[in-house]
Amino acid sequence: MVNHLDFLQAFTNYHENLRLTFYPKIFENNPADVIDWKNHQAKFHSSKQDFSWMYLTFPTLLITLIIASFGLLNFRKL
Repeated sequence: MVNHLDFLQAFTNYHENLRLTFYPKIFENNPADVIDWKNHQAKFHSSKQDFSWMYLTFPTLLITLIIASFGLLNFRKL
């Protein structure tokens, strides 16, 4: 979900820059030859893969330790 929101933000910024570049030229009725098309390349979004293994494994480890401690307490009662 975070990567998707980052993509949408980058998408919005990219199109904002295009709009600010092209709209003045369009509304001034300039021909297409005025625009330097070599400066406008296709851009690709690469998402960040930053996550922590600690945040992923901590809940599972915590639940396992709680269940194991209850198991040990019940085992001692036998």
